[in-house]
Amino acid sequence: MARRLLPFLAALVLAAAIPVCAVEVPVSLVEAVIGRVVRGLHFHHTGRILPPDVKLVVDKMGGPTDLSAGDLSMLAEGSVGGDAFRYRWGIAGEDETAGLWVLQFHRAVTFFVQTGATAES
Repeated sequence: MARRLLPFLAALVLAAAIPVCAVEVPVSLVEAVIGRVVRGLHFHHTGRILPPDVKLVVDKMGGPTDLSAGDLSMLAEGSVGGDAFRYRWGIAGEDETAGLWVLQFHRAVTFFVQTGATAES
């Protein structure tokens, strides 16, 4: 039993010795990256490039969000890498630039993105 416990304790000690730090990232940079992800997903799903003049509004949602709850369940869903990146999306009516996107990373951080006419209202 002690032989099995020793590697586990050694791993705990090593993990405790590794310094943990946080890096502040400007909000504008995060919004730019999320915008590029949405533009890429828009092309992937519609086959059309979202024009550069189309407005995007990015909002970070507080805490984990259940993507299958409420109105979000009406949106189409997709994922990359299982739960590493999950998203819901929908295009509003005939205007293919107007859409809603909900992006979730590791079931921990969620972003709500509006594009086109939906971003203006």
